[in-house]
Amino acid sequence: GSGVFKENESLNYVTVSEGVKSIGYEAFKQSSFRKITLPNSLEIIGDYAFYNCNYCEEFVIPKRVHTIGSYAFYACFDLEDVYFHGDVPKVWGEDVFGRITDEIEIEYLNGRKGWTDGTWTDPKGIRYESEPFGELFKDMNNDNLLNSFDAAFLGTALLHPADFDLPDNVDLDYNADGITDESDAAFLLWTLFE
Repeated sequence: GSGVFKENESLNYVTVSEGVKSIGYEAFKQSSFRKITLPNSLEIIGDYAFYNCNYCEEFVIPKRVHTIGSYAFYACFDLEDVYFHGDVPKVWGEDVFGRITDEIEIEYLNGRKGWTDGTWTDPKGIRYESEPFGELFKDMNNDNLLNSFDAAFLGTALLHPADFDLPDNVDLDYNADGITDESDAAFLLWTLFE
């Protein structure tokens, strides 16, 4: 909710529980947390949510986040890296990373949409250093190729999980809907041919 950890000085670390979909207005404003772990269920980061959180050096933005409010990370002076696991959020508020724009790097999961390597310009026209990390898609059938056979393998494996060994250390929710099912195989196929 709004202001839930505002100006907190007694805790160093917090993990927001899975199931939480929204970080409220000024939720962590001017708090002294050193690390804040956000849940995969998160969709909205409210206005001023992490405003002036001076001790966090990095944030990992989950793949389902579609809204980042105005001044959400404004004046987070120790912040250096922001890792985005999803596409560029559809709603991007004013001055999201104000006062630290030149000091941080946007890192985005390779294959997600809307990002650019080297320099990324946000919807408000502000430029950031940026670079991809990791791989969005996995070679499912281990043939050293990433093609339609991987989508077919994934679809079959998800329909008949008892017959296949799917990797448990790889996020297979390719369409970022919070569910791993045959629609992820369809998304993989569509993306490979896009």
